[in-house]
Amino acid sequence: VLQAFMIDPSHMEALKEKRLPFYGNLPDFFSFLGTKSKGCDHAVYLQECDYKKNEYTIWSWGSTYTVTREMLLGYPTDQPLAPPTNNMYTWNTGVVCAAITADQLTIS
Repeated sequence: VLQAFMIDPSHMEALKEKRLPFYGNLPDFFSFLGTKSKGCDHAVYLQECDYKKNEYTIWSWGSTYTVTREMLLGYPTDQPLAPPTNNMYTWNTGVVCAAITADQLTIS
C-alpha cells in the first residue's frame, strides 16, 4: 500500500474520495502488488485517527500516510489462493490483516 501511495498518490486520493478499498481497485501498472493480498507480512502503527473526517494515519516503513476506514478494513471476500482461515476470521479487501490494542508496548 505504501508503494502505491508513493508511485501514484493521485490514484490513492481518488480511492479515498470515493471511499473504496485498496485491493480490487488497482490500475494495471500496480499489477506487481497483486489484486489480492497474500497475507500479512509486517506490522503497522495507527498513529492518529479522526473518525468524523474518515482519516486514519498509519506509520509503516518509516513513513506515514492517511487512509480511509474503507482502505483499512475493506469488504469481506474469499481468497481461493490463500491459506485457509478458521471460522473466527475472514479475508477482506482492506490493508489490515489483524489488530491488537495496547496501552503500552515494550520492546526488549
